Amino acid sequence: MKSVLSLFDGMSCLQIAFKELGIIPERYFSSEIDKHAIKQTQLNFPDTIQLGDINGWRNWDMDWDSIDFIGGGFPCQSFSIAGKRLAFDDPRGKLFFTLVDILNHVRGS
Repeated sequence: MKSVLSLFDGMSCLQIAFKELGIIPERYFSSEIDKHAIKQTQLNFPDTIQLGDINGWRNWDMDWDSIDFIGGGFPCQSFSIAGKRLAFDDPRGKLFFTLVDILNHVRGS
């Protein structure tokens, strides 16, 4: 597999799963904002390319055509009892649509 894009990467559990399956992508792009999760990812997978906040995706300097796999689990607090169940009225809930925008962009490229 050439390139993976992981949105809301956390501590890179997707990369851990790939490793367990014996799949080592040439490039692994990560979008994450939690500094502790990023630190853990870089400790375990130092070659991870950190892209930063998903809201800035249009400014990411990457070859979208090279992406073979996209993974992502957007924040669930807006929809669960862990939050106030504000759904799409919570800014975190609206990140779902950003994920969809990225998927559509990659499909169209």
